[in-house]
Parts: sequence; structure tokens; C-alpha cells
Amino acid sequence: PVAVPTLSALTSAADLEAAEDRGLVRTDGLVARLAHPLYGEVRRAAMGTLRARRLRGRVAQTLDAAPDPIPRAVLTLDSDLPPEPALFLRAAEAATRLYDLPLAERLARAAAATGDPIAQLVHAASLSWLSRGDDAEAILLDLVGSTPDDTMRALAHLHRTGNLLWTM
Repeated sequence: PVAVPTLSALTSAADLEAAEDRGLVRTDGLVARLAHPLYGEVRRAAMGTLRARRLRGRVAQTLDAAPDPIPRAVLTLDSDLPPEPALFLRAAEAATRLYDLPLAERLARAAAATGDPIAQLVHAASLSWLSRGDDAEAILLDLVGSTPDDTMRALAHLHRTGNLLWTM
């Protein structure tokens, strides 16, 4: 589902009306969605990788990350836009709250690629919750040995304890 003003900004109001008239899109005036999920699958299957990445970037730039950072983060991650580690981290934490741990791990991994210790901690936690204790342990050991911040080191030790006790 996409807000009608957002979709109109990406295409045009006339194109949106034409899609609605053809029965491809349904709208209640506020939100537009495909009339049938197969329409999206067919279009995505026919679309090239580069075009899909470009279009995801266009859509991501129109979304507000404030209420829910996950849609914008996923679109940005899968687009041709430059990475937004802070957005990825917020979205990983939101995905964790929703118990979507595979998504949380994917977003946290993208955020941790910058070397941010907090993102590395979130990434390790998501790996541990996914029962990938060895992978989490490697990140946590590196974090314990490399961070100069006592608080971050203590948090890494705390996460290591939980990972060693419950996951491994």
C-alpha cells in the first residue's frame, strides 16, 4: 500500500486514475494498493535488476521514515541510493520489536558495515537470537577487543554472556 499523494508524485494523478479505471489499482482515496498481488509479481518478474533498483530508490525517497523506518530502509537497502546506516539501525531495532529477526539481522548487518559499535552490537544480538551464536560471538569478541568505550565494552560482555549461556 502506498499513499495516494506519494504515488501521484511518483507518476501522475492521471496515470493513477487510468490504472484505477483499468482495475489494476484500488484506492480508498487515501491509500492505493494493487487490485491483485499477482499484478506486482508479474511486473517485478519482467523488470530488470537495474530498473528495479532505480525505482526502489525513487519510492524510498518519497517515504517518511518517522512513523515506521522499515519500508524506507528496506527500499533504500535494495536500491541504487547510498547507504543510510542510521536509518538501517533504527529499522533493525523496529524489526526486532516486531520479532522479524531475519530482517533485523539484514538491516543491522548493513548498519554495522560502517563499523559503528552500536550497530555491531545490534547485529550480534540479532544473530544470537537467530541461533547463530558462533557468528555473534565473533562480532562480540571483536567489539570487546576493539572498543575504547567502557560502557560499550560492558554491553558487549553482557551480550556475550547471554549468547554463550543461551545460544551456544
